[in-house]
Amino acid sequence: MSSLVTNVRAFLSPRSPAIVATVVLLFVVGMVQAATTISTSITTGGDLTVTGTASTTLFSATKISYFGGTATSTFSTAGVLTAVGNTSLVTASSTGAISVAGAFWVGGNATTTAAGAISTESTLTVGAAATLSSTLGVTGVTTLTGTTTVGTAARFAVGTTTAISGAGLLVEDQVGTTTAAFSAAAASKGARLILEDHDGAGCTEVVALNGVLTAKIATCPAGI
Repeated sequence: MSSLVTNVRAFLSPRSPAIVATVVLLFVVGMVQAATTISTSITTGGDLTVTGTASTTLFSATKISYFGGTATSTFSTAGVLTAVGNTSLVTASSTGAISVAGAFWVGGNATTTAAGAISTESTLTVGAAATLSSTLGVTGVTTLTGTTTVGTAARFAVGTTTAISGAGLLVEDQVGTTTAAFSAAAASKGARLILEDHDGAGCTEVVALNGVLTAKIATCPAGI
């Protein structure tokens, strides 16, 4: 750039010094205000401020990098990303554990709370055995297509959250008369109730026909 200024001075040397100075000043200002290309390294002990757009093929920071006008989203020297605002990822995968301290949303519907509760507005499919160590609450319709087993010494209650004792099954309607209905989907099959005899030696079957209950000896189902 200095050689270019020298050439301009040589061209204008026969002319008035005031004209020469003015032309050179305008030329230098125009060059500074135009795009600046730096082909070598820059070392500065202070801040480097760029008011326009800056691009680079490689960016390296040996300390924490700050992003955003409030400098709240950072990359640490260990590569940890701390994003204070919302983060949108088109595709994300992890080979390690994912830890979320607050609520976790999946697909805009399924959520988990900080306490570990899971909420979903769609179907929840479990393809393998699932173990529940605490209470399972269902407020809507539940359809079971496979075998459901209640563990040893467990209590199964329908229509109530009250703890029960002395019975493995409790059906309670807290609004009206409690009704337990047994039906067979197949025509002309009806329903039956098989009870294990109190001596444990066999089973008794109870069937109904036109208001009459009939009890008879029955083969115990497998597992009794």
